[in-house]
Amino acid sequence: MHNCGDNCQCPVFHKDVLDIVSAKAWSGRMIKQTTDLFKILSNPTRLKILNAITEEELCVCDIAYLLNITKSAVSHQLRPLKQSKLVTWTQKGKMVYYRLSDPNLKQLIQTASTLKENQHA
Repeated sequence: MHNCGDNCQCPVFHKDVLDIVSAKAWSGRMIKQTTDLFKILSNPTRLKILNAITEEELCVCDIAYLLNITKSAVSHQLRPLKQSKLVTWTQKGKMVYYRLSDPNLKQLIQTASTLKENQHA
């Protein structure tokens, strides 16, 4: 770690450190994809839906009942989740069951929850 203080007056940049950071820096595309993901996750209803389906597949009726919202509201919020491929579904007869498309999403939700809890500790 380099100590330049708050008002860096270093005559030379720390090229060795900057080379490491630069090599690991995200591309503009990765930044855009990540900010888009967080925009989708920033909606409380969508986050509740994702949280609800972390353990079990649920149909729209089950999600609506669990979250105490209308089926129409669930369907409306599922649309961007499906478009962004955060959820996937299985049709069984006339029923459609939703689940997380990626186990990493469950981990992300759990980590975010833990981070928030740790801030209040």
